[in-house]
Amino acid sequence: MKTIDFEKMTDEAVSDDMLERLSVLVHQQLDLEDRIAETAKTLKDLNAQRDVIAGDQIPTILDSTGLSEIRLSDGTKVIVAETLRVSVGKSSQYRPAVIAWLEREGHDDIIKDTVTALFNKGEGAKAEELLQTAAGFTAAVDRDRSVNAQTFAALLRECMENGMDVPLDELGVFVQREAKLKRP
Repeated sequence: MKTIDFEKMTDEAVSDDMLERLSVLVHQQLDLEDRIAETAKTLKDLNAQRDVIAGDQIPTILDSTGLSEIRLSDGTKVIVAETLRVSVGKSSQYRPAVIAWLEREGHDDIIKDTVTALFNKGEGAKAEELLQTAAGFTAAVDRDRSVNAQTFAALLRECMENGMDVPLDELGVFVQREAKLKRP
């Protein structure tokens, strides 16, 4: 992309109409960027308000009645659902505990292993050799073990439904209760 040095341009190269059009477009862009930022803040505020109602206020009212679901007179169905929230990403402090628990409980089949070998410049032949056979290489090797959060949550739900005592705190898992609405 070519950069234009406006100071070196002649009057013929840049007309007043071109500069006026450029000025209008720049100000339109600035206005749109401001409106986008305002809309994003409004959306964030609305989501926070919704989260308080759905995650606290409605479940609290239904808990006080002893109900987990109800149908309103307008036909709207209100259900308080529980969702397991898990933290197994690379930066999660619970990841090692999750992997250890899965191995201990015989569920290591959902653990993904990624092995990365690092080679120096000019070691393409060694990299090719590694691809051909995994034995006899001297490259630095990095092993990453991971667990898909949705798969782990599904396994935990299944274990809990089968009566297994799952150490949720140790695994960094919490139960989020939230009102789900079904419109008529």
